[in-house]
Amino acid sequence: VDLFWEDSDGVWYDTGHDHETLIVRPRDASDNAIPSGGSMATDVLIRLAIITGDSALDRCAAKSLRSARELMSRLPAGASHWLGALDFYLSSPKEIVFVGNPNAQATKDLVAEMYRGYLPNRVCLGVKDSGHEVSGLPLLEGRRRIDDKPTAYVCENYMCKLPVTTPSGLAQQLRP
Repeated sequence: VDLFWEDSDGVWYDTGHDHETLIVRPRDASDNAIPSGGSMATDVLIRLAIITGDSALDRCAAKSLRSARELMSRLPAGASHWLGALDFYLSSPKEIVFVGNPNAQATKDLVAEMYRGYLPNRVCLGVKDSGHEVSGLPLLEGRRRIDDKPTAYVCENYMCKLPVTTPSGLAQQLRP
């Protein structure tokens, strides 16, 4: 954001503020075989805003999406990643937190269950915990293992369902 975002224009540039002075500062907003830097940065900011609870990141992402509105409406084939970011921004993404040893088979089984179905708009975090509460990010506040088992929390807008410790319990919570 500090290097590539231009708040006055509401756009992302392909060169940073610290780059040598050019006649024109390059900016390619179109998505091609590789997403544009702007659409990728916007997508990441939306996800980081959810993970961190930082409303400044959310505002920056929203402003960026507004700047790409015309591109998305006039040339949707050249704005596929922008449209995906817009869909994510307008949806109520699932926030899924896994607490447990990432090398344990029970944890791997929980994570595999999340990937079993189509769930495009999600933010997933994992934390290895020693049985005590972890903190530092809003999505992780108060999350701990239940009965010393790897545990999954499925949330929307930081409101979580009851924690589950089995793949079948997670599957039930992830159903639409």
